[in-house]
Amino acid sequence: MPHPVPYRPYFKAGADLFDCNGKSFIVVTDYISNFPEVGQLQSTSSKAVISYLKTVFARHSIPCELFTDNGSQFSSCEFASFAKEWGFHHTTSSPTYPKSNGLAESSVKTVKGLMKKAVDGDDFQKSLLIYRSAPLQNSLSPAQMLMGRRVCSKLPISEDLLTPRSANKVWKEKKRQKEKQKRLHDRTAK
Repeated sequence: MPHPVPYRPYFKAGADLFDCNGKSFIVVTDYISNFPEVGQLQSTSSKAVISYLKTVFARHSIPCELFTDNGSQFSSCEFASFAKEWGFHHTTSSPTYPKSNGLAESSVKTVKGLMKKAVDGDDFQKSLLIYRSAPLQNSLSPAQMLMGRRVCSKLPISEDLLTPRSANKVWKEKKRQKEKQKRLHDRTAK
């Protein structure tokens, strides 16, 4: 079953941890813009993950839903109280089906590829910048889709101010893609 298409940036985000070149990283990706945020972690503890997520949420806004796998960092009591305190719904993938966190897994694959091709940290940041500003199938880049909006916080704000002008076009295209994926999958599913 496909995930519902969110109607504005950072309504839903996915997160996943990965290792590359002996270092631990986290990637957080917005579900509508596919804009990845990547951070190196000193440890893979809940505290380190929460600390990084706080910086991402402060930069882009608190998502209504955060989708992750069932790693110990995300299933801890500390993470549950973080979700409650910051006011977002934490959803986890099925323990036996990690593909359900497909967007985060795809972002990990993309980011790892950029890291392996980069000679040093500066080259990786340039590669990440280029990826974020390159147009996708809908002719808008992840940066355009994400940054063309106001930031959602705990302060009251009209929903209209959070939705960029291009959101309707993106929403229709994403919905069409999801329906096509489901149709193609269901042809061979038993």
